Amino acid sequence: MAIIIPEELVPKAGKNNDRYLNKLESGETLKVLLLGTPLGAFKWWTKGDNGKPVPNLVPLDPKQVPDGVEVKMVWLAPGLDLADDRKKIWEIGPKTIQMPIAAISRDDDFDLEVSPLKVHREGATKDNTKYTVNALPPIVLTPEQEAEAATPCDPTALFGGGDPWDAENNPY
Repeated sequence: MAIIIPEELVPKAGKNNDRYLNKLESGETLKVLLLGTPLGAFKWWTKGDNGKPVPNLVPLDPKQVPDGVEVKMVWLAPGLDLADDRKKIWEIGPKTIQMPIAAISRDDDFDLEVSPLKVHREGATKDNTKYTVNALPPIVLTPEQEAEAATPCDPTALFGGGDPWDAENNPY
């Protein structure tokens, strides 16, 4: 079964911290094999009781977003980080990463189930940041990578502030 990014996800023009891929720094490159179709979410920030920023994450349902709140669409994608061969949840926020991934997912020359993605960031500010996204040649997972890829996780747990890596309360 091929991984195809659903049309509704394509942009219009603590514990387990090592289990998340959220941001690339300037000059960094990420290589990740998607382990399923990304889940779409709306994200926005509020201030907590202590004044610190708190992320809010809900499914792609405008009814769940408070009136007047500016949201960003993000993807939550389970993936195998090839830097350390660990399964992680990759939060993909920039449209300039989402759009090329969606295009690659529709290209018959690539199968995202076996072709990792390579994402490189240059620039440090909103105005000068550029991402390069490429599909890499297909790979065959080692038995160790296969076992890690099978690690249960449920990204939907993030919508309720839960732990997607809590295997006992995970439906997968």
